[in-house]
Amino acid sequence: IPNLAAGSYTLTPSASGYTFSPANRAVTITSANVTGQNFTGTAVATTFSISGRVATSGGAGISGVSVSTGSASATTNSNGDYTIANLANGTYTLTPSLSGYTFSPTSLSATVSGANLTGRNFTGTQNTGGGNALSNG
Repeated sequence: IPNLAAGSYTLTPSASGYTFSPANRAVTITSANVTGQNFTGTAVATTFSISGRVATSGGAGISGVSVSTGSASATTNSNGDYTIANLANGTYTLTPSLSGYTFSPTSLSATVSGANLTGRNFTGTQNTGGGNALSNG
């Protein structure tokens, strides 16, 4: 920093999206330039979440449904709500699964672009069993 008068200063680096080590430095300028006052900047990983609800066609939440992106997943709570956290920007395919249920849609594309996504919902239908009949005849 040029043209500083003699005295004591605190140097504090800042840049959006970074943390620094050390956070600041105390420097005293006498009659000569002061050099070697270095900082190490580390980019802060920004992550987001995708959330939604899995419910029956009547609106009742379905608990225990795993909703997966392929690399991360979450399980619905007793209200059918889920949140998949710590996702970087990108496009994800959400797929719900629970034994004994089918889901609509079967999968859903979601693009994270600098913000959390909400309202990524699915409808689940409990399978009622097959119509196979056995006969002895």
